[in-house]
Amino acid sequence: MGPVAYGSNEEEVFLGRSVARTQNMSEETAKKVDSEIRKIVDKGYERARTVLTEKIDDLHKLAKALLTYETLTGEEIENLINKNIYPSNKEDLKVEDEDKGSALSSMGLKPKIVH
Repeated sequence: MGPVAYGSNEEEVFLGRSVARTQNMSEETAKKVDSEIRKIVDKGYERARTVLTEKIDDLHKLAKALLTYETLTGEEIENLINKNIYPSNKEDLKVEDEDKGSALSSMGLKPKIVH
């Protein structure tokens, strides 16, 4: 398709139905645009699926850490994934705070430090 800008459809809508419609491109061009968009979406979907499949252990490790700590900084995530280093001290894990708004405590669970 190249570096060409295609205008959007200009529509007048009455009761949810299009009464008048002006198109800035032919039906054939619209099909080509749709086809290219489908390729981009499909490629992105496959890339995401591949990354999640290849990194499933990291995904589970991160999910477990988030259930335990509730929040992680970028540095803590990098340490966890790249160096297998779990956060050693989190202020939000104080025992007296566990009943205040914790996702785990709302399910009747207590956070556990896993190393």
